[in-house]
Amino acid sequence: MRAGGTPAVDEEARGRALVLDVVKTEAREPRQVRLIRGRFWIYRYEAEERLPAADGRRLTLDLPPVDDSIEDGKDYLVAEITFTMPIDGDGPVTWKALFEPVTRSVLYLRAMVSDLTGRVFDLDPVTKTANTALSSTSDNAALDPHRDTVTLMNLDPPSNGTQTLRGTFGEVREVEGEVVEAPANPAGTDFNFAYVKVKNRGTKTAHDVVVSGYHTKPGAGLLWPNDFEPLDTPRVVVGAPAGDSAEEVTVGPFEWTPDVNAFGHDCLLMIARATGDASNVDTFTAGEVIPEWRLVPNDNNIGQRNVHPVPGNPVGLVEALKNVAIWVRNPEPRRAKVTFDVRLPRALADAGRRLDLAGVDQDGLDLKPGGRRRRVKLQLVEGGAWDPGAIGVEDRDVRIDVRAGGNLVGGMTYRLDPELQHPHNRHD
Repeated sequence: MRAGGTPAVDEEARGRALVLDVVKTEAREPRQVRLIRGRFWIYRYEAEERLPAADGRRLTLDLPPVDDSIEDGKDYLVAEITFTMPIDGDGPVTWKALFEPVTRSVLYLRAMVSDLTGRVFDLDPVTKTANTALSSTSDNAALDPHRDTVTLMNLDPPSNGTQTLRGTFGEVREVEGEVVEAPANPAGTDFNFAYVKVKNRGTKTAHDVVVSGYHTKPGAGLLWPNDFEPLDTPRVVVGAPAGDSAEEVTVGPFEWTPDVNAFGHDCLLMIARATGDASNVDTFTAGEVIPEWRLVPNDNNIGQRNVHPVPGNPVGLVEALKNVAIWVRNPEPRRAKVTFDVRLPRALADAGRRLDLAGVDQDGLDLKPGGRRRRVKLQLVEGGAWDPGAIGVEDRDVRIDVRAGGNLVGGMTYRLDPELQHPHNRHD
């Protein structure tokens, strides 16, 4: 390993060659095979435990038999390797294998995930069937036939014999419970849906294009994937967009429960993938994280939008920003000064309005690397009167840019909407 823990190219190649030599399996995508770590143990070989039980669906590899010299119940010095290797239908999977170094016999193999199959709506019924008579108010008899059987990957292991539908990237929640009063001020007929525009900038038609959606609490210094969770519609299949940006495909709807209801806004992250064009996040292994601000500039398959419309009138704007906060973390590998650049529309600034950040002085915050996110409360300080009609199309944003060690790590934009009279998060 080189300093900092990043493997050199030749080390990655040797690790890949070792994995393929040990499991003696032809990988569908050899470049996605990666050795994560290796160590030695004394292991008692048990033939019945070599592969996972054959009952139901199991994730395994087609391994050759162990060498004739290997005896059941005998202790061996083994090398443990943890590695990633894709398999048909499941993409990259993390594995653990114990092999005897002299004969290269694999004495133990397990996929480090827990999988179940479940029936879900891979596409919403209207998109799947083009039947506009279907809706969220349709009964089970009308909707259930349009579900698909899929693998629920990366589930947490059973607890006390009970398998929960909770895992690395999301969970299935009960939606029928305490009766919640309907909102008094609905915000339109298509709220809680997001759409993404996708183009194929390559020269050939893209195949098996899928867009996945995630969101998180607002803030800066976010980490992928720890701080994000899937939308209620986790992914939408796009199809095969033509190359050379010949068409722009509007992908959606993504239905989700936005954080706007509790925190005033939401941070959306959309990731597009296609055959032969995976996102950079697909190369991550379990436990690996990356500052969110490094994702979008270095991966044209990823887009991000922080969403928070606010009323474009004096009373509604103060109400919208009252008790609103953003969450800030230092994502740098060392202690850093986190600073805030706050800008207001000229109409507000000329009227003497300013946006204060509670607990933050002019020099910003001195934060250690990683650690818990810091809550920074916003307060719009009242000044003179300002005319909503003076808010121009090109100058209607309250903007906060956050930097850590001089690097832009995130921020928030509050867009003044003249048609919005009250904030979305007002509770009447």
